[in-house]
Amino acid sequence: MDFEEEEVWRRVKMIGKGGFGTVSLALTNPKHLFLPPVLAVKSAELSSAHTLAKEAHILPSLQGSPYIIGFYSHGITVEGKEGKLYFNLLLEYASLGSLGDRIADYSGCFKGLPEAEVMIYTRSILKGLKHIHKNNYVHCDIKPDNILLAPSYSEDSLSGVEIVPKIADFGLAKRVGKKVKKDTDHLRGTALYMAPESIVYNEFEPHTDVWALGCVVLEMLTGRQAWNLGPDDPLSSLLNRIGYSNELPVIPGKLSLEAKDFVNKCLVKNTALRWSPDMLLKHPFVTIDNNDEQTFRDKTGEAALGVVPSSIVTVIQSRKDGKRKERTDKVTEMGKWPSFISLDSNKDTTDIPLNDGKRRRIANEVENTSVQFTPDMLLKQSCSDINSSNKQTFKEGPAEEEANQSITTANIMVKVSGHHS
Repeated sequence: MDFEEEEVWRRVKMIGKGGFGTVSLALTNPKHLFLPPVLAVKSAELSSAHTLAKEAHILPSLQGSPYIIGFYSHGITVEGKEGKLYFNLLLEYASLGSLGDRIADYSGCFKGLPEAEVMIYTRSILKGLKHIHKNNYVHCDIKPDNILLAPSYSEDSLSGVEIVPKIADFGLAKRVGKKVKKDTDHLRGTALYMAPESIVYNEFEPHTDVWALGCVVLEMLTGRQAWNLGPDDPLSSLLNRIGYSNELPVIPGKLSLEAKDFVNKCLVKNTALRWSPDMLLKHPFVTIDNNDEQTFRDKTGEAALGVVPSSIVTVIQSRKDGKRKERTDKVTEMGKWPSFISLDSNKDTTDIPLNDGKRRRIANEVENTSVQFTPDMLLKQSCSDINSSNKQTFKEGPAEEEANQSITTANIMVKVSGHHS
């Protein structure tokens, strides 16, 4: 793919869509080594981009943990013939989809994931939550669809690769201790994973993330959501069961004692008795070191290699031998391994694993959309200020709770040819 001189990234294909907007796969100009070869670009029209602007404000302060989705920059583009304004987040591309995808793929007959796999994922998510809470934030919407899976270099796996869960989607996050106004028309979070205190008292603190984690762990172990909700059951019925009754999710007896006790420590209605991430990281369920865990690491590493281009496999093996590939290593030395995606600029097409976990070939000229940012318009990974010689620079997003604060077009105005995905 040929890039213009000042073009930094280009949309290739839309890979996700939700209430917030869209997620596109984007390729980056090989000249700009502070960005990985492939990005996930989360976009929304400027007029409805308050949630994305909030993420742009929060994510820089949460970087530094391998269990939080990587954030590179944000900005505004002008796209299409109508000149629509879009707010964009440049994020790490988690090529193996979401934890929700993984559960669905494995549990067609309501069969849960292997406990060794659940143990490893749970430990990683706990470390991510600990990092979020340490930085005085509450996620408020922990669920399988908001936990993305990415391959990562590992000397602990025979294949050289292991799957790492990364917490994403911080659009509902809030500061620890900060009160939030109750919205009678909208829930803050996803009902099936909401804690009792959130429903009854509109309380969203670190322990509410732990309750949600308990629901996620139970779902991983059983292949079923923690709360059994029929297609015709009203939402109010579910909220009453969670918040105003003594009912708790059913924990199957077939699970190990460690797994059952771990879930029980999360799903405690009395918040004073609910375990914290620090306490849970010492629980036997996530601290057992046995052959099952190593076997799982090896098998999932091999599975991850099945959706990683062969060019990057060579890089992985070279790294283990102390050898380096120029582009990959320069990105790595910046502190961010680029999700094990490597592009060969000499090819007419590029192998890119998509969210469904299947390897596909995407023509480089899939779309004519060309998003042009100059290097000065991109915040480096450290998210430090840029002394830009450009006419316009990035502007920090609004405060996290000022959802109604308008986003001005003074942030960045970039002309984009083509159309938005």
